[in-house]
Amino acid sequence: MTDGEAPTAPVATHRRAVTTATRDHFAYDRLDGVADELVGSDGVAQPVWDPVVANLRSLGEGGLRTRTDRLGRLLRDQGATYNVYGHPAGERRPWTLDPVPHVVARDEWERLAAGVVQRARLLEQVADDLFGERRLVADGLIAADAVVGDPAFLWPCVGLDPGPRRLVLYAVDLVRHRDGSFRVLHDRVQAPSGLGYALANRQAITRVFPDMFRRVGVERLADWFGALRSSLMAMAPDGIAEPRVVILTPGPHNETYFEHAFLARTLGYSMVEGADLTVRDGRVWLKSVGGLEPVDVIWRRVDDAWCDPLELRGDSLLGVAGLLDAMRRGNVTVVNPLGSGLLESPAITSALHRVSRHLLGDELSIAANPSWWCGDPAHRAHVLRNLDRLVLRTTGGPPVFGRLLSDRARNELVQRIERRPHRWTGQAEIDLGTAPSLVDGRLQPRRAVLRLFAVATVDRDGAADGWQVLPGGMTRVADTSDAVSMAFGTADAKDVWVPSPAAGRQQPGPAPSPVQVDLRASLTARSAETLLWLGRNAERAETMSRWVSAVANRIDDDPEPTGADRAGTAALVDLVRSLAELHRVPGEGPIADRGADPEAVLLGALTDRELSGSLATSLDHLVAGSASVRELVSSGTWRVLEGLRDARADLGGSGTGLDGALDDADACQTLLAALSGLVNESMVRDPGWRFLDTGRRLERAQLMLITLSATLTDDVMASGPTLDTLLAASECLSVYRRRHRTDVEPVMLCRLLVTDPDNPRSVRFQLDRLSEDLALLPPNEQGRRSGTRDLSTALALCSDVDPHALVTRRDVMLAFAERTLGLLDAIADGLLLDHFAQVGPATLTVGGAPAPESLDETAPP
Repeated sequence: MTDGEAPTAPVATHRRAVTTATRDHFAYDRLDGVADELVGSDGVAQPVWDPVVANLRSLGEGGLRTRTDRLGRLLRDQGATYNVYGHPAGERRPWTLDPVPHVVARDEWERLAAGVVQRARLLEQVADDLFGERRLVADGLIAADAVVGDPAFLWPCVGLDPGPRRLVLYAVDLVRHRDGSFRVLHDRVQAPSGLGYALANRQAITRVFPDMFRRVGVERLADWFGALRSSLMAMAPDGIAEPRVVILTPGPHNETYFEHAFLARTLGYSMVEGADLTVRDGRVWLKSVGGLEPVDVIWRRVDDAWCDPLELRGDSLLGVAGLLDAMRRGNVTVVNPLGSGLLESPAITSALHRVSRHLLGDELSIAANPSWWCGDPAHRAHVLRNLDRLVLRTTGGPPVFGRLLSDRARNELVQRIERRPHRWTGQAEIDLGTAPSLVDGRLQPRRAVLRLFAVATVDRDGAADGWQVLPGGMTRVADTSDAVSMAFGTADAKDVWVPSPAAGRQQPGPAPSPVQVDLRASLTARSAETLLWLGRNAERAETMSRWVSAVANRIDDDPEPTGADRAGTAALVDLVRSLAELHRVPGEGPIADRGADPEAVLLGALTDRELSGSLATSLDHLVAGSASVRELVSSGTWRVLEGLRDARADLGGSGTGLDGALDDADACQTLLAALSGLVNESMVRDPGWRFLDTGRRLERAQLMLITLSATLTDDVMASGPTLDTLLAASECLSVYRRRHRTDVEPVMLCRLLVTDPDNPRSVRFQLDRLSEDLALLPPNEQGRRSGTRDLSTALALCSDVDPHALVTRRDVMLAFAERTLGLLDAIADGLLLDHFAQVGPATLTVGGAPAPESLDETAPP
């Protein structure tokens, strides 16, 4: 699930002593003896770059700095990251985009596109053969050991019918050779990454440099993504009029998770994890909130071996048990089919030049990096003689630079090659060409790798129709000549611009209209449960922040309370402690020593991550949960969530005790209010919003009941300032004063916070909203709607209760709170059983036969 790194030669980065003039544009020092995109070997700038350099120059140093900062903000606001495992700067590395695009001249682009199509056609035919008759092996064009001896060759995938096309998506990494031609560095076939980043790059850079974009006359990407959508739909099994397409992701910790969510949101597909899918009776089903829904096409971003723990890697938690059987039956199509990773094997790619002559009758138009497969004795001898000048590669493994090895490591490598020669291929190092990048306000050369993408097209009759190359792509650049690799967080990205053949006359076209999908069916049960808990944790965090702030203000206003005020303050401090520990048994006494330092209690309620209901813990859960549903929220909402992530990290870190933590909590409270507003004003009232709102209403009602049952005691009601604090923490003090213009009366307070249907903080208001939400949630598989009976009972209790009795009879308050809390818990449990846990008999089959139900049945008869 990683792209790996490009084998490049770390040659010296010295520059020519002279400065190359670029037609009165920026001074630019081209690297000596290295091919460059901007300046040719004759020292003359390529004309296609003139509008770009002229526009950058016209902006001046200040303008460029402003535009570059804006570009970074746009990407941060989108949440664009590349997750780097074990990187010193942390896993979530911000995606960085160079403001200087990579411009490819039209004539060169057409040659590259033709070469990419040629290579994609060849690889598709090779895949058909290797997982079919294997005539290429029988004819000696590809060695048998290079196929069956490679761990990427999956025997369970042999004979699988892939549908109309064997390959649907293909990506290739290209580098500029010192002779000026492009060379193939890597083929990306099993789960090509980068499309989402390429689209995000284009959206960001066109907003920041619209004039430059128009002056170059760049070809747009919308038509290609329309073709991608059409191809994915066409890959559905026969007879499916409206196929359901899902994007299978390994989850939020995957390197390219951002683009999985970005593509799902942009194209309108459901993003799923392996646990969101199940195979029953040989068909793949989506565990949606309305029950099981059929899945027809899976665009996978999980590597081959991890996709089916039943027949491939048994330790995989990323795949779907029984997926291969569903594919054999023709009930689901996987893009690209399982087993495609074999085509990325260096041993296979080293044979493509002769295979091309055999299958296509022609040479490959884009030359590949020279390579020697060690399964051939002559090639192996060459590799062992020239280790210092070669890069050694295995399928899926990191490259090994021979010249960097110590004597001991070199000897160990030789032994490994001798033991399993068919696993190793030696490749010549490539001195990467360079592309201009903006560094400290100046154009400077950076080593560059260009990634291009192609999609297979299908005609109306479902037959293979050709390939379409994305008119653009993504270039990665690095400031050294070491490996240009996203995997280690070293590379910046560039947008790739291809001038349109109708440059100057092209008008912006509309993006392809997304196919309408049933939102009830497309919302996974996992996502629905996550949204419900997002609502609960957001409410929990907001409530804790308000309560601590209100109680701290109460203590500051009267640092030495006496009598009833002292008792009331102590009760409020104990309430904060109870809420921080989510203690939900009404009527019990304080759960910790009442003599504990109040400031220590309040500080812990904000910052102690060992307390289940503290502000820090609630924010941890909120931020962690939001990562797995990022495709369901708007960019503005995600920007606020990113702000909460940062605020959570800062919480209590100032070292100034409670005062500093309160300042941090105030910042969190502002962001939480913004989150609430965005959720209510920007989310469609679909099931996703309903579950999120249900979580918020459940939590708000429960927290209010706990608060009232714990605080409306004789001691508290005798203290006017304490009742003021209770109203302030509930955001209702100003409302009460406008209505009554008197000191706080307990009965009026109880009516406002319990039975008032117009107060968005009252228990009654939450029950009314819950009634609306539950009525509009999809029914479960049996047609039943969750919680309706329990909610009706809770509404009746709230309608019948007498506010005067609640404050004059402690037993009435406790009974009401306990009964209502129990009903709310029952509603939450009903949602869990009806929507978040699809259960029932599942029939897994292997090779068309039912799988054994117990280990005993695996014994021979």
